[in-house]
Amino acid sequence: MKPGERIRLITEAADSLSKRPLADIQLVLDQFGFRTWSDDDVDDERSYCVWAVKDGADENILSLHEYLLGEDAAPTPQQASDRPWGSHPVAVFLSHKWEDAAYMGSIKKVLADHYGIDAFVAHDDIEPSKKWREVIKAALSSCHVLVAVLHPKFHESQWCDQEVGWALGRNVPVVTVRRDGVPRTNDGFLEEHQDIPLRPDYGSGERYVAERIFFVVLGDPRTHAVGLKALAEPGSAEPVSGAD
Repeated sequence: MKPGERIRLITEAADSLSKRPLADIQLVLDQFGFRTWSDDDVDDERSYCVWAVKDGADENILSLHEYLLGEDAAPTPQQASDRPWGSHPVAVFLSHKWEDAAYMGSIKKVLADHYGIDAFVAHDDIEPSKKWREVIKAALSSCHVLVAVLHPKFHESQWCDQEVGWALGRNVPVVTVRRDGVPRTNDGFLEEHQDIPLRPDYGSGERYVAERIFFVVLGDPRTHAVGLKALAEPGSAEPVSGAD
């Protein structure tokens, strides 16, 4: 479970549990496998609940949250571990029009093979049995960076614009990849972001774009730490010959 999800579950559980009598608080914490202290050491019930729960195992926190707030308020253990990412340190969401799906698949492979980056491409990464909107939301909620590949019809897609807006709202780095002939109009907040231009001297540009994305991850203070982890990946950060 990611730290942000743990924080939400812990604080919501503490808010609910702290409204109960102290004897009930102690009983619930003990039954769900959390540390407890003497009643005499409890000055503030909510703070006590937070400190008792915060170091617990994911499954214990999930079970406690479900008990206190109901099954629909917390993800199940299967959902919590069901992430749309692989094992690489960095998670990148590739927002694109369906016409660019094959090109996105090529970028995804280069990112994984050479830069320690898992990329989410909706057309490739959503299994038919999954609720695809929920998978997209899970990826948007947990990605480190969003890359918007600007097709001439990019802004005609409500999904593409909503994906970009979601990432901007989370304050994660947003990278734009602009093809030749795609004007800088109707970009909204994307106008504030520097483009990665597709360079014809690198063929279709997959390696060049992947390297630029990696440099953004490594250079942005919000993702620098996870970028360093990617550097330690075997075979990562292989430079493109002649890239600036």
